[in-house]
This record gives sequence, structure tokens and C-alpha cells, in this order.
Amino acid sequence: MASKDTSLKDTFIADALIAEKASMVTNMAYMHAKAKSLTVVISKGDYIVEERSDGTEVRLAKSKRHAVKAGEAINIRSMMGMSVLNGRS
Repeated sequence: MASKDTSLKDTFIADALIAEKASMVTNMAYMHAKAKSLTVVISKGDYIVEERSDGTEVRLAKSKRHAVKAGEAINIRSMMGMSVLNGRS
């Protein structure tokens, strides 16, 4: 049983590290884009906002937040009419 517990603990640690790295890389990409004076699209409060290189912001849409359960597949649809379903475009 100890082997199974160790394996589960290792899985939780790996998952936490993946989440931490993903957060770090996302922040680095945002900072890189801002440093290059590129436009970025982010979620800010209740809105999807376009941050332009000149510092202006344009609200693109109201955010639709949904509760997501762990292990449940999610469908993501872009507001630009493109659809991504379970990681496939």
C-alpha cells in the first residue's frame, strides 16, 4: 500500500509543479508581449479586455465564468467564431 500512496503523492506533486510552471510561463509570455509593445487579450474583472500597445484598453466581451469539476473535459469556444473542442481546432 505504501507504494500506491507514494505514487499518488508523487502525482500530486507533479501536478502542482505543472500548474506552477504553466502559471510562470503564462506570466512570462504576457510580460514579453508587453515589453515588445504588442496587443494582449486578458480577462480583467468581468470582461475580456484587449490591452493595446499605446496603453488603451478595449472591452471585447463580458466574461462567462463557469464552474469546472476536476477531471471533467471542458469545451472552449472563442468569441471570434473559431471553435476549439477538447484541444482540437
